[in-house]
Amino acid sequence: MQFILTILLINAFVLLLCVFLVITNYLLNQSGKVKLTINNKQENEVERGQTLLSACFESGVFLPAACGGKGTCRKCALKVHSGGGKLTTFERIQLTKEDAQENVRLACQVKVRENLNIEVDKKAASAAAFKAKLIRSEAISPKIKILEFECGKGGLPSFEPGQYVQVRIPQPWETVLRSYSISSAPGNKLSFTLDVQAVEGGLVSNMLHHTPVGSELEFCGPFGEMHLPKDYLKSDDKPGVVLIAGGVGLAPMRSIAAALTENSNGGEIMLFHGAASRSGLYMEKHYRDLEKVYKNFKYFPALSAPLLEDGWVGFEGMVHQLLNAKLEGGANKICMLCGPKPMMKACEKILFNKGFSSDRIYSDPFDF
Repeated sequence: MQFILTILLINAFVLLLCVFLVITNYLLNQSGKVKLTINNKQENEVERGQTLLSACFESGVFLPAACGGKGTCRKCALKVHSGGGKLTTFERIQLTKEDAQENVRLACQVKVRENLNIEVDKKAASAAAFKAKLIRSEAISPKIKILEFECGKGGLPSFEPGQYVQVRIPQPWETVLRSYSISSAPGNKLSFTLDVQAVEGGLVSNMLHHTPVGSELEFCGPFGEMHLPKDYLKSDDKPGVVLIAGGVGLAPMRSIAAALTENSNGGEIMLFHGAASRSGLYMEKHYRDLEKVYKNFKYFPALSAPLLEDGWVGFEGMVHQLLNAKLEGGANKICMLCGPKPMMKACEKILFNKGFSSDRIYSDPFDF
């Protein structure tokens, strides 16, 4: 009898605690629904407590967030005319006084607690949401996997080589999103690949590495402005292309290189890829073979800290040093650049010295 009474008391305590949390969340504007007005036209009811970025997704407005919603890339900027609350610390860092005067906010930092009236740029809202099933998970190095996804009805939204998609992972506390560059060429509308490096402590990257084949995930996109100029592939007089990647920053370059080499009348293509050890050059054999087949393609790998077992006899040093040694000039060339910020800054300095103007350098840092 005493045992049963104890169980009943515990259950009663848990019930009271749940009621207390529900009431507290409601009083703190963390639960319930509010109205989201978009561009003074579209009105939706959305749940309190989530980020405005997530609420926009639920309302059919898919904003880029290259930093994964950490408030450091500024890609999800929009205007909040009412209901946004005070600026967060990250917003104060990223936004200017002029931005604040014009009601510019970062959607990933604004919490939905009351009715909101927002203004979204039409271009920013042009992406789409779609689902795709994982059909291949291939370990290409100890830390990098190539994941291939099969698209559902309608296929993959049209994208430019070099663009990225965002994967959405529901968690108990909120929906988490991360950005990954599409590494496959744009010709295949039925499937696409992502190159995912497992990061120590990384929630999404490690989850993707352990996602079973056959699982269906939710994406939105495409996003990003690091892609070939419009009609470049159709042009008869193509400028040379310099591709520079650090580590898994090779992913968008794989898509760009595939699109370029499929076009037989392309200009010179130079691919520079830097990594610490040889496993980081996870497509080395492919590009060494491609170099033999495609006469206008040149591959330049660099290792900054090769291991003894790597048996490395190539260039030893940072990729920007190799770029400086091998790139003669920037006349009639464009450049795509993706990798850690320090690497990109070092490469940009060299590119400027070689004659590249800023409007011919397209970049996509991934370590926000």
